[in-house]
Amino acid sequence: MKKRNGFTLVELLAVIVILAIIMIISIPSVLNTLTAARQKTFGEFVTKVYNVAQTKYIKDGLLNGEPNYVKYDITKDLDMSSTGNYKGYVVFLKTKSNTTDVYIGISDEEYHTATKYGNNDTDVINYINYNLGGEPKFSPELSITNGRANYFVSGKTDDFSLTNGDVNEEELINTSEGSLLVPISSDNISSTNGIISNPEKDFLKVANEFFYKAASSFENDKNNANSPYKVQIGPKTFYVESTPIEGTNYIYTYPVNVFYPDAAEKNYSGYVIILHSDYPNASIRGIPITERQTYFAFKDANYHTITKVKGVSPSQNRQVVTMTYPLIQHNEYIYTSKLNLKRIDNLTTYDLTTAYLQGLYDYKVFENQAAEKDLEAFEGKMKARNIMTNNYQYFCANDNETCEIPDSYYNLQEVLANPPFDLALEWESERIKPN
Repeated sequence: MKKRNGFTLVELLAVIVILAIIMIISIPSVLNTLTAARQKTFGEFVTKVYNVAQTKYIKDGLLNGEPNYVKYDITKDLDMSSTGNYKGYVVFLKTKSNTTDVYIGISDEEYHTATKYGNNDTDVINYINYNLGGEPKFSPELSITNGRANYFVSGKTDDFSLTNGDVNEEELINTSEGSLLVPISSDNISSTNGIISNPEKDFLKVANEFFYKAASSFENDKNNANSPYKVQIGPKTFYVESTPIEGTNYIYTYPVNVFYPDAAEKNYSGYVIILHSDYPNASIRGIPITERQTYFAFKDANYHTITKVKGVSPSQNRQVVTMTYPLIQHNEYIYTSKLNLKRIDNLTTYDLTTAYLQGLYDYKVFENQAAEKDLEAFEGKMKARNIMTNNYQYFCANDNETCEIPDSYYNLQEVLANPPFDLALEWESERIKPN
């Protein structure tokens, strides 16, 4: 067989086959890399537009006053040197709670922003709320938004309208009715107005509402001997420098269905339990001395309250739904019962015992002083303790295995029969300084 250019025909064919195999193997990898790069570029461009638009919005606000609504065309209004194949809009919309949502709709020849707000494939709008989800990521198939992430999908679009046409965009700020297509908003406008609601904010809204309804009832029930939610659970002795002062223990229990008769239909469960001790014959600066513990639990279809504590009772390191820790208090400086639930994915442990003993000692410092002495220091301690307690008020997704606790923890009757915390907690008989 004759050689041509140093190769036989067989050798040349072999080289061609090998090169073809290499190309078959490498081309998909190269294409995937290029696709990933284009997707990354799209997401980063959305963020760039957001930053540029924010700067312009602030400058315009300083010059002309902050508007309730403004819409910037990214190709004309933002003074960007080049937008290439990108087109779209940025909308700043003032909400009824005086926050500002930033909606961005962008498309190029390959991708466009998108938000799915309902169960049907047609419930998709071609923009995102950047404030809530941040820089969007590519999604081959959208799922209903939860307000924690933004996405873009394959394809291009020219439709970035915030409404379906029967409501003018400029009128959104004053609109309470109409088929609006605005996705999850920082104002959490109800889905009854045609706007997607935020499950996380729905949970927080109802949780706070439930807690404050119970707190208001407690304030009324304290002076109502016939309240069905108030039960006397025994006498109590309070010591001031070894002098016993007699009081009475009460337990106040408020299941969620007291305030939400349709709780079962809405998948609500939970309760507020308040342990309260009165000492009518003892006072500081004329104010009756009280002791209080508050336990709060709430669960809906998506989230539940949870706190992992190292408790003052014999058991340790339990996952407990609890609002505050036990603390000796008197009315003027009582814990404000602020409910400041924060979303978490993993629990930390709150040392309830140390906080409890420190609270006892702090109170002793004030208790043994003249009326005005060290009052400012005591107030400072109480404020600092309130902040610390707020840092351990959590809620978690129901499907998060690291935060799961039994459904029975949210059933008041089961909790009273077998409490995960110590309802029979005995207060320290003497004020002691923690080690």
